[in-house]
Amino acid sequence: MEYITTLADGFMNLFERGGEVFVSLVTGIVPLLICLLVAMNALVRFVGEKRVERLASKSGKNVVARYLFLPTVGTFFFANQ
Repeated sequence: MEYITTLADGFMNLFERGGEVFVSLVTGIVPLLICLLVAMNALVRFVGEKRVERLASKSGKNVVARYLFLPTVGTFFFANQ
């Protein structure tokens, strides 16, 4: 019978640990991501959407920029729309 209580304790500890991880994400990375998205949105508005699109179009012709720069920047832009 002792194995049932040990199993139940382990099961509850799993959810307690999951709750701790969730709280750490909500208090840690989520505010950071929101600030980054706001900053990128402000940057696009200051520079101008047409200029950003032109830069992306020109960068798309370069192989390194196409596979390194554009996906990184695109993540911020598309996630903010």
